[in-house]
Amino acid sequence: MRRIERIYSEIIQKIIKHNKRVFTQKKLAEECNISIGTVNYALKPLHQMGIIEKKQRNFKTLNPKKLLLYWASIRNLNSDITYSTYSSKNIREIELMMPPCTFTAYTGYKNIFKSTPADYTEIYAYADPTTIKKNDSHPPHQIEKK
Repeated sequence: MRRIERIYSEIIQKIIKHNKRVFTQKKLAEECNISIGTVNYALKPLHQMGIIEKKQRNFKTLNPKKLLLYWASIRNLNSDITYSTYSSKNIREIELMMPPCTFTAYTGYKNIFKSTPADYTEIYAYADPTTIKKNDSHPPHQIEKK
């Protein structure tokens, strides 16, 4: 995940988990382990699109849905895949067998909103690749070293 995407992810997670709408660039930089300059660079398009309102010492998120859509439009999931496999098992069975991880995409949506947006056949999650491989009884389809 690129540094800018990391900032957007952090903002969205704070909104969803803690209903937090006001942030400081300094705190975001510390939490994401990046420079304040990079945070300001990432916030520029958000300000231009009316997603955030900048103030002297902080900024307020005005439209989290628009932020999520913007992040999704620039996101490249394939660049973050470190492990992938095929399975003949039902998708629900695989979700239940997954080790501790953060689900995204369809499963993440289903877990947060308690409904499925559509039928799906893929699971995306943030997890330690070695932990996933240990739990997978199938030979890996793709392994990328990063």
